[in-house]
Amino acid sequence: NFTLSENDTGGDRFTSETFNTNVTCNIKAQEPIVYGLKAKVEGDLVVQAQTSVITGTSTGTVDGGFAPVIYQGNAFSGGSGNKSVTGVGFSPSLVWIKAREADKPNMLFDTIRGAGNVIKSNLTEAETNGTNLLTSFDSDGFSVGNDSAVNDKKMVAWCWDAGDTTVTNNDGTIESTVRSNGNFSIVKYTGGTDGAVDVCSMGHGLSSAPSLIIVKSLDIAKGWAVYHKSVGAGSYLSLDESSAAKIADVVWDDKEPDDTVFYAGTSALTGSNLYNYIAYCWAESPTQSFGSYTGNNTSQFVECGFAPAFVMLKAVDDNGGWYMFDTQRGENILEANSAGAEYASSGCVLGATGFTISGSGTDINAQSRQYIYATFAGGTTVTGINEAANQMTVDSGSFTTGESVTGPTFPPATGTILSTGTRI
Repeated sequence: NFTLSENDTGGDRFTSETFNTNVTCNIKAQEPIVYGLKAKVEGDLVVQAQTSVITGTSTGTVDGGFAPVIYQGNAFSGGSGNKSVTGVGFSPSLVWIKAREADKPNMLFDTIRGAGNVIKSNLTEAETNGTNLLTSFDSDGFSVGNDSAVNDKKMVAWCWDAGDTTVTNNDGTIESTVRSNGNFSIVKYTGGTDGAVDVCSMGHGLSSAPSLIIVKSLDIAKGWAVYHKSVGAGSYLSLDESSAAKIADVVWDDKEPDDTVFYAGTSALTGSNLYNYIAYCWAESPTQSFGSYTGNNTSQFVECGFAPAFVMLKAVDDNGGWYMFDTQRGENILEANSAGAEYASSGCVLGATGFTISGSGTDINAQSRQYIYATFAGGTTVTGINEAANQMTVDSGSFTTGESVTGPTFPPATGTILSTGTRI
């Protein structure tokens, strides 16, 4: 249960302890007390009194299985270089690692290809293997060796959970190996458009059509192909480049993905010449959202329906990087298409139900320019809470000591809430 209880004799404070799915809130109140809620949950916590509503958000792992984590490596200081990173909240299926203060590649590892096998989002090179890179996927995180690309002084890792089962999928014309939790899947396949056929399709294992697909060839030095629902299957974006969307029906065969498969044309980026490919696929869900907005050169709010822990932005109709923001690093930017270190920005602020784009920077908010976004809720500690939006009123006429009320309307998964609230 998520429990709000007094922890001093005057009833002026509460502590936030733990929560589980199908939460019950036990409210202990004396005379009318107003509290400032200083913890966050992914999704809304709503407790309806006769005349009062308790709203707020708190931390913890939520449905959708995403978590950003920051850690300090030990290889740089002459240590052993072997480090276990914990606090993810689940055993990750995809781990995307980036050094924050050094020019190091974006390093992507997944459970289908196996620990140690890496592809780099800012490079076109084929998959490589390293014994001192990511060494294992663990129950609450992962372990890394002494390579500075994964074990430098300040690091960030974005982690996704695709479930714990890998299956063979024959929904498409090409057999695929799939690991999926319904909202996110990892798909490995061998392309089949070798001249004998013009298109191939692969089962993705999601519960609905994917809104975002990222594909990389494993055997050859080819770029990354990105499908986004707001761009459509007649064009593609390159994750390793800052270029605008390119019109090319040979990448996705100009066919939109459906509830069971996605398509690849004759392009070596996605399906030709019997090469091996890895695809990361995401569908819309209550904890992840994919859409677009038009720049206005001032400020605007983009509604997601949840508190995003990670946002990636990209200009579609002009050049601009793949800009990544998360709750663990404040407003600092890292770019998926660049090995560069993070740098400060005030252009994107993550909030309780979406994110705010501000300023006139051409890369994220130029007048009339089109942008796409990908956002994910997450389960780690959030700071910088909007106190005004997270106040709650407990009315003695509505609650008696120890009375239980049901909430939230959007139940999170098991987690721990780390903050406390104070009477205001």
